Amino acid sequence: MTGELAICVDLGGTNVRVGLGDDQGRILAKLTEETEKKKGPGGISEQIARMIHSIQPEAEGTQGIGIGSTGPLDPDKGGLMKPAKSHTILSHW
Repeated sequence: MTGELAICVDLGGTNVRVGLGDDQGRILAKLTEETEKKKGPGGISEQIARMIHSIQPEAEGTQGIGIGSTGPLDPDKGGLMKPAKSHTILSHW
């Protein structure tokens, strides 16, 4: 595999999606799981880390990780300010 690689995470109230892409816009690997809401924010963080590690063998040379989620992020606190679906587990971040 050549070129720069990046991992992307889509954190939603229903699903977590993790993908590996290259600098040509190709998706090289992807995973989708239901968001483990009952485990709370810490459990969801562990879920994301596990999913990333599961594609890591294919991600040698990864340049970075990008995370997208509902609602605006608070960079000072490192969490969500006010998620769009405030009734979901994401409201506790």
